[in-house]
Amino acid sequence: MKAILILAATLLTTNAFAGGYNEYVEFSYSVTAHSESAVLEKVKQTIPKIISGEAKSHLQKRCWPNNDRTITVKSVDMKKYFSVDSNNNLSPVFLARIDYSHSNCRRQ
Repeated sequence: MKAILILAATLLTTNAFAGGYNEYVEFSYSVTAHSESAVLEKVKQTIPKIISGEAKSHLQKRCWPNNDRTITVKSVDMKKYFSVDSNNNLSPVFLARIDYSHSNCRRQ
């Protein structure tokens, strides 16, 4: 009887970990500002937060641990857009997208 309980417990724990944390997933995080220098400063402040897991994509729920061994920043892409205010004036808005990957995510 004891052997059957041990065997059952072993099978249950094996099934619980069968989905393992080993999937490589890519994410992005965006920051905006009204000048190019301001958005670059935000990017410089955000990259260490992404690597530590403090700032992350809302899709990054099944990834753990969040550290420099599992998170790699791939690229930063910056675009300039224009917003129109109530007086029909154009004002520039800079958007920077930080692409990064996490190498230890649970399969969906």
